[in-house]
Amino acid sequence: MVFVSKRPGLSSISYRFGLAVVICCVLALGVLVSCGAMVAEAVQTTKPYVVKSGDNLWNIARAHNSTVNAIMQASGLGSDRLSVGQKLLISLPAQTTPVGGALILARSASSPEVESTSPGNPEALQLEYIVCAGDTLWSIAARYGVTVNGIKLVNGLPGDMLIIGQRLLLPNSVTNSIRSDLSTLGTEVSRSGDRVQNILSYARTLLGTPYRMGGTTAAGFDCSGFASHVFDHFGITLPRASDAQYRVGTTVERGDLRPGDLVFFTTYAPGASHVGIYVGNNQFIHSSSPRSGGVIYTAMGDSYYSSRYLGARRIVP
Repeated sequence: MVFVSKRPGLSSISYRFGLAVVICCVLALGVLVSCGAMVAEAVQTTKPYVVKSGDNLWNIARAHNSTVNAIMQASGLGSDRLSVGQKLLISLPAQTTPVGGALILARSASSPEVESTSPGNPEALQLEYIVCAGDTLWSIAARYGVTVNGIKLVNGLPGDMLIIGQRLLLPNSVTNSIRSDLSTLGTEVSRSGDRVQNILSYARTLLGTPYRMGGTTAAGFDCSGFASHVFDHFGITLPRASDAQYRVGTTVERGDLRPGDLVFFTTYAPGASHVGIYVGNNQFIHSSSPRSGGVIYTAMGDSYYSSRYLGARRIVP
C-alpha cells in the first residue's frame, strides 16, 4: 500500500500536460492502486423507495447495491433514523461514458506480467490519447510537444485521418515524463501500509455485524469493542473503552487523517464516548447503533458526527 506523496501532486501533473483529469485512480483509502482507468462522465441515477417495517439504511443499501452515505445524501437525511412509510431516494451506481480528448495511462503491452497495482513499476504504463471532435494529428502533436510522424510511427497510421474516440499511443518522450512523475509519487512508501490495508480489509468483512452494548465479538459490537477487536486481530492491543483508546497512540489533526487512524466523537457522554476507524475518502467505519444496522460506513461530514467530532489518534505509525 502506497500513500501518495505530495510531490509532485496529481494536480501538478494534470496542469503540466494540460489535462482536465490525469487518470490515476486513487481509492478511498489514499492508495495509488491503478493507472489505467477510463476517463468518463458519470451519470448518477436514483430510484424511489418506501421504508418498510424492519428496514435500516444498511440493509436497504446492500439490497440495492448502494451505500448508506449515498442514500442519505440523495434523500437529504440528517440522521440514520427511519420511519415506516418514509420515502427515500436510492442512489444507484453511476453509468459512465468515455470522454474524448483525454489521456489514459494503461498497462504496457510489453510488460503484461507487471501488475498495474504497483506504482513502483512505471514501465508497466503507456500513455494513450482519446481523439475528440476537432482533433488533428498536428493539433495533438503540438499540444504534447511531439511530431506528427512520431505519432504516426508508434500507431502504424498510414494516413492522417482520425476517428472520434480513436485511441492513439503517444511517443515515449511524453509517456516517460509522466512515468517519471508517477514513479516519484510512489517513492514515499509507508512501511506500515500493508498492515493498515489488512486492518481495513478485515474491518470491511464485519460490515452489517449487529450493534451490541458491551460486545467485542462478531456476534455483536459496541463502538470501542469493534475497534479493539479489529486491531487485536492483527496483534495490536487497544484499551477496551473509547475514552481510554483516546489516550493511546499519537494525536492527529483532522486535516492529516490517514486510513487506519481512530476517530473519536462526543456523543452520549462527555469526552471520547464514540470511536471509529478512518478509511479514507472522508469516511470512517464503526459500530454505530441498532437503528443504523451496526457496523457501517459513515461520512465524516455527516451532520450528527461532524458536530460531535473530538479528535483522532494514530495507532499504526
